[in-house]
Amino acid sequence: MKELQFEHLSFYYHDAMNVLTNSENKTVIFVNKDYDEIHGVVEIKANETFKIFPRYNVNFLIDQYEITVSANYVDSE
Repeated sequence: MKELQFEHLSFYYHDAMNVLTNSENKTVIFVNKDYDEIHGVVEIKANETFKIFPRYNVNFLIDQYEITVSANYVDSE
C-alpha cells in the first residue's frame, strides 16, 4: 500500500494506483498507473466531511481520519 497525507486525512491506496491532488479544491483523485483511468475521487468539505465518488471496482474503507482505497482487480504489469 502507498500512503498520502492530505488535509486532516491519511490515505492508503493500492500499489497499482497513482494519486493527483488539488489543494485549492481539496480534492484527491485516484487514477491507474498509466494516468488514463479514474478509480475514484474524494472531495474534502470545509466542515471536515467528505464526498466520495467511487468507481465500481474500487472500495473505500473509512476509519475516522484514515481512508483506505483498494481495487477489486489484479493489475497485470
